[in-house]
Amino acid sequence: MTIEQRLEQVEQALEEKFTTEEEHPVFWYDADGEFAEYVKGQLTCYAEA
Repeated sequence: MTIEQRLEQVEQALEEKFTTEEEHPVFWYDADGEFAEYVKGQLTCYAEA
């Protein structure tokens, strides 16, 4: 799976949550970048596969 395909899945899931299910995901400020680094590492794994 390419990173573009994975990002498309994320985009579709968020759109479904916001529009279809009327959910409201919460995003927060990640001052230390800890969560961002975790996500980046996860997406890198998919890009290398």
